[in-house]
Amino acid sequence: MGSSKPVSEHDLWEYVDGGLGPRSRRRIERLLETDAALAVTVAAMRRQNEALKSIGGEVMKETVPDRLRDVLRRSGRQQTTHKPGCRKR
Repeated sequence: MGSSKPVSEHDLWEYVDGGLGPRSRRRIERLLETDAALAVTVAAMRRQNEALKSIGGEVMKETVPDRLRDVLRRSGRQQTTHKPGCRKR
């Protein structure tokens, strides 16, 4: 990420989710220090993540029932694991 490259929404979500490397993270942190509107956007993204965790966090810890695993197996879909908090974009 060069310093002249605009920050995309994807970049911001990666920042909020902790998915950026050190260089990209520092770049966004510098931008947040000087861009109040961007800081407000990131704060809203963080609040959204916290709200989603509070309403669904316990569900994510539950074991998937055997009957649903069987449905996945029959449909030919592979079971996948994912990092909590990650979204498909």
